[in-house]
Amino acid sequence: MVSSGIFESETDRRLEERYMQFLWARDRSFYTVSTFAVFISLLTILLYIIIHRELNRRNRYRSQLEASNWENTELLQSRKRMMLTIAHDLRSPLPLSEQRRNCCPVKRKGPDRRNMPKISGMHRTICFLWLTH
Repeated sequence: MVSSGIFESETDRRLEERYMQFLWARDRSFYTVSTFAVFISLLTILLYIIIHRELNRRNRYRSQLEASNWENTELLQSRKRMMLTIAHDLRSPLPLSEQRRNCCPVKRKGPDRRNMPKISGMHRTICFLWLTH
């Protein structure tokens, strides 16, 4: 009988030791999974913040770029209109001055100098029209 009591107490002790190891392993795995879940959550939040900040920066840069593009387009159109107006203003006096030159006799000797202002005016007009394109 004595040997049977020692055997049962040894079995109980081993059973309790295994049960305690099981509880310790269960608690350790729970803490490991909990720590991993918290780490993943924090990483997700951090990535969300980084991506959100990057998207806001891109949108802000895109809107600035679009505003700059619109302003540059307006400036180019304004420049083109101004050049066309200047070219038109340079061309408009030419027929009048040409008619006036044809009416007045030239009293100079030497090469015909009536065409020189016309060539110069046409040259200026061509230069301004070239600048508009």
